[in-house]
Amino acid sequence: MAERSLLLPALVLAVGIAVGAGLLGSQLKNLRQPGEITVKGLAEENYQADSAEWKLSMALHYPDYATSVAGLKRNLPIVTNFLKSQGFSDSEMQVQNPSIEIHRKEIYENERYRYVDDGYNAIQSVLVSTKDLPKLKQAYDAALNFRAAQVGFRFDEPQYLLGNLEEIKHSLIAKATQDAKRRAEEFAKTGNGKVGAMKSASQGSFNIYSDSIADNDDGDYGGTYSKSTVGKRVRLVVTVKYGIE
Repeated sequence: MAERSLLLPALVLAVGIAVGAGLLGSQLKNLRQPGEITVKGLAEENYQADSAEWKLSMALHYPDYATSVAGLKRNLPIVTNFLKSQGFSDSEMQVQNPSIEIHRKEIYENERYRYVDDGYNAIQSVLVSTKDLPKLKQAYDAALNFRAAQVGFRFDEPQYLLGNLEEIKHSLIAKATQDAKRRAEEFAKTGNGKVGAMKSASQGSFNIYSDSIADNDDGDYGGTYSKSTVGKRVRLVVTVKYGIE
């Protein structure tokens, strides 16, 4: 009986050692398996717009529809002649579809307000597209004075554009990916690891800011395109997953 009483604890101890050894071996195996790390990379560069768009219009009120149509045809040359006087060619000007809408005004009658039809608002616009930015700046300054003398003449702020967006995007993707690799290596160092092969990559936000803005961030999935200034600050973010050895 004494031998049996000693045999049972010995068997339990043996089983425990075997199970413990198996768990330890499994943990060591998992530690040796390669891991993964996901990082974001950022690239940012300054660029100059190489083209611009500028919309100018004649907008007037007319008593009826027929007069509105005639007025648009009569007033269109006011815009085009002004642009030609500023050196723009026909190929740089695109006449937009006219807009004629009923004008409604509010009146107070019988102790209540109501709206009544009151003629038509008619707008005829011309869109300028040019790569000559100095000429556009000079024309914009001239338009400020012309508007004061010409009833119904109006214009928007110029919209400055980048014409080589795909080239810019490809360049920034390469730089942002390099930045992601550097970040991954810094993280890996803290765990005595080594960055392995890239497993996946995706582009996040691609934003074009005015270069006059000190800092701006619309997050990972933005899409800002500021067209108010010639100078642009372009930012692109990528998310990259690397293996860790």
